[in-house]
Amino acid sequence: MSMYKYQQSILSIGLLILAMLLSSASYAPTLESSRDEGKAPKVTTQQEKRQAKLNKRLNRLSSKLDRATKVKQEKRLNKRLKKVKQKTKTESNESPNRTIFVLSLIGLIFPVLALVALVLGSIFLSRTIQKPDKYGGKGYAIAAIILGVFSLIMWAILISAFLIAITNSSIGFP
Repeated sequence: MSMYKYQQSILSIGLLILAMLLSSASYAPTLESSRDEGKAPKVTTQQEKRQAKLNKRLNRLSSKLDRATKVKQEKRLNKRLKKVKQKTKTESNESPNRTIFVLSLIGLIFPVLALVALVLGSIFLSRTIQKPDKYGGKGYAIAAIILGVFSLIMWAILISAFLIAITNSSIGFP
């Protein structure tokens, strides 16, 4: 049983005892002297006195119970806030690697971007290996390197095939 549950159970037991005392108080009337001598004395019963004391105690205990539940709620909210911060931290740290991945995809069409994606992908891969808690998106960096290498090889094959086709053609260039 956690400390807060223990405190809450003690406070609830105290509230129950106070409620029982309120209901079983006696009705013996007593005279209270008034502070001002010009006023008539006020007649109160024992029950009214006890009820006033018990109401004060009840209010104090209920405020303690409220404070205990507020502390518990604050702890829950702090845990949720930490989880949200961690999620946004990893998502924001993956964005450079996602950008490089997109560059490598575009590099399939433009060979210059494939070279840029290859270089930046290797830089960000080394950063994610060195500081994994600060930088996320290791998979994006690896994918950018693979696609960059693939598109550079593809462009090298296409350009060499084009050059071979031009040199073997009958028309040729002057």
